[in-house]
Amino acid sequence: NINTKEIYPSSRLIANITGIEPQPNKAIVGKNAFAHESGIHQDGMLKNKSTYEIISPADIGLDMDDTLVLGKHSGRAAFKDKLNKLGFSLDTEALNVSFERFKILADRKKEIYDDDIRALVTNEMTKAVQVYELVSLQLMDCSNGVPSAAVKIRKDANEIIEAGIGEGTIDAVFKTIDRISGYEGQLDDYKVKSVSEGKDALASVTVKVSFNGDPAIIGHGLNIDTMLASARAYIGALNSYLSMEGKLKSRRCDSSKTI
Repeated sequence: NINTKEIYPSSRLIANITGIEPQPNKAIVGKNAFAHESGIHQDGMLKNKSTYEIISPADIGLDMDDTLVLGKHSGRAAFKDKLNKLGFSLDTEALNVSFERFKILADRKKEIYDDDIRALVTNEMTKAVQVYELVSLQLMDCSNGVPSAAVKIRKDANEIIEAGIGEGTIDAVFKTIDRISGYEGQLDDYKVKSVSEGKDALASVTVKVSFNGDPAIIGHGLNIDTMLASARAYIGALNSYLSMEGKLKSRRCDSSKTI
């Protein structure tokens, strides 16, 4: 008993959490699965879709005609209705937080797609306890200069400002965050992708960071500005590490006792 309408939403949820996208030509869930470019191919699709599609996009939960939906004037009811259509069921607190994030995005992005909303809500749902929170980021770089970053981070009720340099802007940002937190992270993987289309598309950044030699932690960041998304992803990984640091120390102690 497979609910096929959950196939595509489940695929997008896994991709947003892990940062690993399905291959473009992957059957059913790949981005090219329902793309038709050839002239003869398109003509056949217009006459009879079943000629080239053995399964309808709607059957796997992909609504090809309902991707551009909300904007800055959309209200809470419309936002909640869209979440329900996308398969999200949020409690009142989570809905309020997600709606606030949506309104901030809508002020900067004219056209908001389903994938934007999926990424936004998934990002909120997978956040660890916010020990550190990014307040502001200022970058300076030039072709012949040294990249630098000034980062302001909030911890509890205190705001901490630090500046640093690096081999590149990303390196400068991450090293400055390390200086503020006192934890030195090793970046094992860095991925950035566009969530939807257009010049104002959301950038989704996924990082994999190791702290103190422990297993790598995944962090996610989402913003129209790629650098802000990167900083948030790194801080997200740090917060996730801090939320499980005690368990990791306990595991190391148990391992040493066994040896």
